[in-house]
Amino acid sequence: LTRLLGDRESGVLAVTFLFGATLSAIGSLGLPAAVGKTIAGKSAQNQGKNSSRILFTALVPGTVSAFALSLASFLGAGFFAERMLSDPSASIVLRCLAPGIFLFPANGILQGYFLGIRSSGTAAASRIIACLSGVILALAGVFVLPLILKHWISGSSEGLPAVSRAAGAAAGWVAGTALSLIFLVLALRTSCVLIQKKATGKHIDTARKEKIPSLLRSLTVAAAPSLALSAFFFLRKPAGLALFRYALQSRETSAEQMLSLT
Repeated sequence: LTRLLGDRESGVLAVTFLFGATLSAIGSLGLPAAVGKTIAGKSAQNQGKNSSRILFTALVPGTVSAFALSLASFLGAGFFAERMLSDPSASIVLRCLAPGIFLFPANGILQGYFLGIRSSGTAAASRIIACLSGVILALAGVFVLPLILKHWISGSSEGLPAVSRAAGAAAGWVAGTALSLIFLVLALRTSCVLIQKKATGKHIDTARKEKIPSLLRSLTVAAAPSLALSAFFFLRKPAGLALFRYALQSRETSAEQMLSLT
């Protein structure tokens, strides 16, 4: 992928992914790890009936915050591209990655659910699907998206964004995550059917259903350390990148050279 994109577009893609990963970590609110931990704890207390309630209680704030950040990233792509990359044309890469800022946390929360109910095979399969399909579709996007954009501008390569191949790679990764999410949703539906059948059998767990405020408190306690760690891990990278770019600017390095060195 790096060879196909070249130094400049690889730099744009690397910075864009760093930006997207940071927003995804913040948007997830630490819930992917919290969901798995909370469900595992409730199951150990013979309260497996609350598993689906924990999942849907976590999905609402997690997806709402992630969607808000995704929308802000899409609408403010031009501003962020100019500030972070000193290249307004890179906004197309941010816009292609913006849906992923919403999809990544949803994917993580569902994976946490399956880890919590001890279905690690499903979580692992979703990660394999995301990785393999992401790589294949990213490589395909490098060729496909420039052709689509070229068709939209009446078959002329003039006016084609300089980072259109990087945008295609970003769109491919997002599509791979979407496929993984579809797999998890189908697996969740199957899991809910099995839980419903089990509820009609002999091994019914008699624990009462917890109320939403109680579940939110449990999730908040479990999510706080994960969110703090994620924020520290991801925010230190943009901070380091900002210092690096400041040092380059002090040496009057061009924007083209900055992206290549990034």
